[in-house]
Amino acid sequence: MKKSLLVSIILACLFILLTQNAYAAIDAYVIEDQNETYKYLMSDLVQSFNTDELIWNDFNERMMQSGVMGVYDIEKNRYVRFSALVSAFNEGEDVIAYTDRPDAVTVEVPEGIKLASLENNEVTFTAWVVPGVSSGLAAINTITDKAEMLTALTENAAELGLNLENFNLLNTYGKNLVAAEVISNRPDTGYATGDALITVFDGAWGNAAAKLSAAVKEINDAFSVAAMTTALGKNAEPLELDITPLDNLHVFARENAAKAVVAGRSYSSADAVKTAYNAALDETDATIRIKYTDYGYTLPKMTSIQMGYNPQTDLYDGVWRTADTNLVEWHVNPGNFVEDMLTATIISYDSVNLREGPSTEFPKAGLLNQGDGPFFVINQAVDEQGYTWYRLITNTRTGWVREDLLQLTERKGEGIFQFLVLSGTAGVPAEEINEKILAGKGILEGMGEAFVEGSTQHNINEIFLIALALHETGNGTSILAQGYGYNGETVYNMFGIGAVDADPINKGAEYAYNEGWFTPEAAIIGGAKFTSGNYINNAMYRQDTLYKMRWNPASPGRHQYATDIGWASKQIRRIKELYDLCNTYILQFDIPRYQK
Repeated sequence: MKKSLLVSIILACLFILLTQNAYAAIDAYVIEDQNETYKYLMSDLVQSFNTDELIWNDFNERMMQSGVMGVYDIEKNRYVRFSALVSAFNEGEDVIAYTDRPDAVTVEVPEGIKLASLENNEVTFTAWVVPGVSSGLAAINTITDKAEMLTALTENAAELGLNLENFNLLNTYGKNLVAAEVISNRPDTGYATGDALITVFDGAWGNAAAKLSAAVKEINDAFSVAAMTTALGKNAEPLELDITPLDNLHVFARENAAKAVVAGRSYSSADAVKTAYNAALDETDATIRIKYTDYGYTLPKMTSIQMGYNPQTDLYDGVWRTADTNLVEWHVNPGNFVEDMLTATIISYDSVNLREGPSTEFPKAGLLNQGDGPFFVINQAVDEQGYTWYRLITNTRTGWVREDLLQLTERKGEGIFQFLVLSGTAGVPAEEINEKILAGKGILEGMGEAFVEGSTQHNINEIFLIALALHETGNGTSILAQGYGYNGETVYNMFGIGAVDADPINKGAEYAYNEGWFTPEAAIIGGAKFTSGNYINNAMYRQDTLYKMRWNPASPGRHQYATDIGWASKQIRRIKELYDLCNTYILQFDIPRYQK
């Protein structure tokens, strides 16, 4: 007779002999079958043996294949090796007495096994846990996926004694760190007790909280826009920041978003940083809009056309002269005003000569000292001795410096504001203009209402109007701005309109007289009409940016506001400074692109 058949007969005899209470010490049988472990409750087996035999047949079939590992002694809370029990039975020993013996041979049973049960006349198997081990702990001892572990920790927290108060303060990244650490620090045999798990869980929470705190501290320690941009990128993962939208912004918009995060410091948590960051992106998206317009010229062709209209510069020796091609092309090129960083230099020694050409044979154009700069590099050339010379634009002039007298570096582009769309209003209240911009600005002080009125009537940006007026009037102190007698009337001219170089005062006064500008308000609103109608909202030209007013890329050389090649860039700083003084506004930019 085969051993498995013998065992089956023995089991059948056991079931017959064991009455309702006699088998109380033996609660279950365990079978390991093809890498799966199954558990059959004694009560179910007896019932099945006596009735429909479904569970009994399943048990018997698996037992015939693999043999029974052990029986569960419910009183001793241990598994007794089944082969030892059979031996004791064959020797005439009572099986209940044997399982109760201190020296009974035991067997190790896996913590997670399948429990057989009879339901709807079918044998089903559900998760089972070794007695004495909680179902939550058993699950945690088998999970290898972070997301599943996170779910198990939170769902079984009460059963396992885990305190989630501090854990729930973590963001999802921090919680996943805890789940990963619970998995990585789990012993090979699993967590033996809930206390062992609690120790690891609490330590993991502390580590995650420390990492998040370090990330928040870096954000709080970022006092500048540049530092904040770096800190946001570095800590994007722990702070759960989607950094892609920030990277895709134009550099100006990116800085604006970072500036908003800087202004919101200090942050108390990772969630607070995330909220502020997302709000900054939303606000930037709503208030800064950038478009590009393509023109049918190459940059050299555009420069060549401009050279035919006698472009002027004061960058040679402080007097107005015709600009050379290289200098004009640098000012015409939009890339020099919208790119993030441009090549620049810092002077390395004292008393360095700035020369008019790329060699020591050219006359001196100025004197520079150690640390001066950084100055933009607009050209380079090699002299007969093999030295490279760099043409620089300083604050007042242009000239050449030899390579060994300077240090190459980078400098931020001059800014995007010469491409600011000037049609429409900035929406800044007159009271704010008077308080934050025009206070102490001569005749212009208190004229906020006039600028707002001029903006509204003539569809022109009031911040641009103010910047233009401040520039043309010397902050409200010029002769024409303060009032000039002409034909028996006091006239005002806030924008230098009609003030030709040959006779600026009288010609400017004549223009104001003819327009009826007999009050500062009339001069401001009239100047807004002139600027708007002749350039910004002109039906033919539509020159609604500083760049278009100066260079008119749609029709180069025609209807250009100024001959100074630096006119547009000179307006940038003042306009941006005025915007920085204000609180709420919308910025729209139109950047030209030339053919390659």
